[in-house]
Amino acid sequence: MKDLRNSPYLADTLNNRFLASLSFDLFKSIIGDIANNYGCTFNEAHAEVRAYDSEDIMDYVTNNREAVHLLYKKFKSELS
Repeated sequence: MKDLRNSPYLADTLNNRFLASLSFDLFKSIIGDIANNYGCTFNEAHAEVRAYDSEDIMDYVTNNREAVHLLYKKFKSELS
């Protein structure tokens, strides 16, 4: 699987910056869980969360929600 987290074609959104900050394995796990939950492909889930008009990534996360939330909270605090 090609690592597209830092692609210049991605919208500059908080979701994309957060995903780019993760290890590739964690990134794959989060997007894979979203895809499984919504019954779509990995690429469809990734496209949805990276779009300009996407919801906050935490609105999509269902598995390991508390762990992902802690990572997301830490990421957002480092932006300040």
